[in-house]
Amino acid sequence: MKRSKIEILDYLSDLSAPIGPEVFAGFGSKTQNDIHQAGEYITEQDALIRTWIEESDRSLLLQSLMDISKTIELENPYAYISAKFSENWDFHVTDLIYQACVPDLKRLEEVVDELASDTQSKAIARKLDKWLIEVP
Repeated sequence: MKRSKIEILDYLSDLSAPIGPEVFAGFGSKTQNDIHQAGEYITEQDALIRTWIEESDRSLLLQSLMDISKTIELENPYAYISAKFSENWDFHVTDLIYQACVPDLKRLEEVVDELASDTQSKAIARKLDKWLIEVP
């Protein structure tokens, strides 16, 4: 499935922002409600993310994620969420890029090289490179 940049940004926002009272009351997004239902079970949350990726066109998803990681300033509300929850945001961008590449580790190496050459995305490239080293 082809996902728009806005859809990907919304998904990243849902993954990065904490689950709060609006979600508990049933007013969150589908993604937030699914994560809330999964609770503390990381394997269930990971399965939700893997399913989302598997339903996506991986090459288009990867390109959009790379573009997002290179963007100096996102538009609101994404700028707010990516800044306020930057650690979560960076982790999820990195994780989605990684999962979009797996099992093609050669492609992941190419992505790391491309991101490392961009000032904005160097931190993500370093994390991906570290994950790449740890792959059995």
